[in-house]
Amino acid sequence: MTLTWGPIATISLPGVPAFTVLPDRAEETGCPLWVCPDLEQYEVGADPLCLGLAGQQQRCNASLALQHSKTWLHCYQQSDQQNFNVLVENMLTRCLDNESS
Repeated sequence: MTLTWGPIATISLPGVPAFTVLPDRAEETGCPLWVCPDLEQYEVGADPLCLGLAGQQQRCNASLALQHSKTWLHCYQQSDQQNFNVLVENMLTRCLDNESS
């Protein structure tokens, strides 16, 4: 593993353009670059997702966690996309059930 070019974190300010070098760095190092979708883009049944903690950052973290899980499952060939969607739906249902009890 090689640590690549500088820090990636940035400070974002309203109305100020933001730039990224991630696609270039990913291409240079030959690593795939995946973008996590908004949490609302996951198909988990008819009901909207309701997380235990409020805030956009929590929604972003939840999407990132789901994508990490999906990648792990894919790498270990333990699931396909359809089974992953069912797994995510079951996990979210359990979380929501625990939240309401």
